[in-house]
Amino acid sequence: MTNIGSDVDKQKYLVRLISERFQPFVKVSGPLCAAAGILGIREGSLYLTEQRTWLWLGSKPDIVQTMTDAEVSTAISPVAIVRSLLTSMSSTISAYQEHLERVEVDAKDVLSELGFYLTDSSALVIEAVALQGKRYRPSEAS
Repeated sequence: MTNIGSDVDKQKYLVRLISERFQPFVKVSGPLCAAAGILGIREGSLYLTEQRTWLWLGSKPDIVQTMTDAEVSTAISPVAIVRSLLTSMSSTISAYQEHLERVEVDAKDVLSELGFYLTDSSALVIEAVALQGKRYRPSEAS
């Protein structure tokens, strides 16, 4: 790592580096969750977006805020950010794999279906939510 002064400067540098290094995957997958929980006094989730910006979405719909690398670096540990981004990437890859398996079996026009999911990131999110509902059934949880 380059010689950077204070711990605050190191944190800022690491957050900037994280956003740069994860950017290629974000361009493929769409926004990745970088943190979830309480930031300051607000509850919500932090996402790394396709535009290399940090977007805080509060648990209440009216709380949306973009954050700078410096703001993120003072609010969340770079280690926690990397851990959350890796988990989010893994979930996205799994969703793509499950979709591909279903498309190969069920779809009459595999190329159109696959193209749809590669060009519309919201389609993958919608499908992931639907899959979660199929995997979790409250009656099976007890």
